[in-house]
Amino acid sequence: MCFGNPYTATFLPKLPAVLVAYEVSDFTERAVARGIAGEIPIGGKLPISLPGMFPIGHGLTRAAR
Repeated sequence: MCFGNPYTATFLPKLPAVLVAYEVSDFTERAVARGIAGEIPIGGKLPISLPGMFPIGHGLTRAAR
């Protein structure tokens, strides 16, 4: 998970996946936790590239369980 600056993920280049939330707040942290737990859907695409990891537009969508 990266909150705020998605480029921090490039410091861990062997990660198979990264969940990026472009805001740091209690609300965002709770929403990410709920998404990981399957309580709410997750979806999005990167508006930037993470060099050596993921290209612009890479993303996914997961439905809630």
